[in-house]
Amino acid sequence: MSDNNLGNTSQRIGNVKGRILKHVVPKEKLGKFCMNERMPSNVGTQMTFRRWLPHGASVGNPNVWDVQPGAHRINEGETPTANSIVPQDIPVVLDQYAFIYRWSDRVEDLHEDDVPAATKQIAGQRAGLLLEMIKWGKAKTCTNVYYAGGVLSRSSVTALVTATLIANITRGLENNMAELLTTALKASSGYETRAIDSCYVAFHHPNLRYDLEQLPGFVKAKDYPGGSADLIDPDEIGSLGKVRFVQSPHFLPYLTAGTTAAANTRLTNNVPNAGGAGNCDVYPIVVMGGEALGSVAFRGAKSMEVNYKPAKEATKDDILAQKGVLGMKVYSTAVILNQFHMAVAEVACSALIG
Repeated sequence: MSDNNLGNTSQRIGNVKGRILKHVVPKEKLGKFCMNERMPSNVGTQMTFRRWLPHGASVGNPNVWDVQPGAHRINEGETPTANSIVPQDIPVVLDQYAFIYRWSDRVEDLHEDDVPAATKQIAGQRAGLLLEMIKWGKAKTCTNVYYAGGVLSRSSVTALVTATLIANITRGLENNMAELLTTALKASSGYETRAIDSCYVAFHHPNLRYDLEQLPGFVKAKDYPGGSADLIDPDEIGSLGKVRFVQSPHFLPYLTAGTTAAANTRLTNNVPNAGGAGNCDVYPIVVMGGEALGSVAFRGAKSMEVNYKPAKEATKDDILAQKGVLGMKVYSTAVILNQFHMAVAEVACSALIG
């Protein structure tokens, strides 16, 4: 009598996890450009991101270099005083997230659709979007905010995005020594990266596409010399200067959070502001440089825990094999590593009447 072992037994859970990951990865936008750390094992719920400070910088003022030639000049036979590099550790607590789907044996046996297969697909998409929303929720809280029209608060926003606004954000990132992004996680379940043309990446809602495409100097993605091969993401719409723009319908606005505008010129509560009534919706545009946002990489065997039981399989809790179930559990987090290596523009959106 032979035993079932890992080598001769089909791994249903491993196959299900692979199918789910396949649907998770396409939902990633922000996640591909974060400082991603692998999920640690058996180290508690706290995770630490570390960066090394430039010479002369401090935790309170990390985006400066102090390299004065006079301080480095030596006399004959003189040995300079030794320095050491200084780390900045940024701790963050991991949160746990989970969901479960169930279906009956009758659905699995008699339904005209393959409900278990559809459930695996939906579960993967849901997991990917959940993790993306964790990152988006953190990213848009960046304190380095630029309000359209030069106003001082979100409640005063009524102006559209401008090329000058994007140029000011770029200038600010450059002055704070925000590195350009040069790699992105590949669209696969592994940790491999691919090279991209150096850039900052902006994330925004599709409603802003028209306004962005009207900006002087904006290059549409369809006009890139290399075509689709030049895209950093399938939902990239184009570029302006050093900034590449990636859209997602899940990067939602703050509804009616701005102020009033002329009739039928702005969106308010997702519709044109007929009669000039209603405050403008305010759309965040998150612009990221290198190592601005930290997160747990959703990749590899330890990225999540998946349990799957087809309805036809009997267990002690389902002795008649009447219930199918798929559950997913994952640890995740997101943290802003450097407030001035990213920025948020807050703008209104054209109503597009006529």
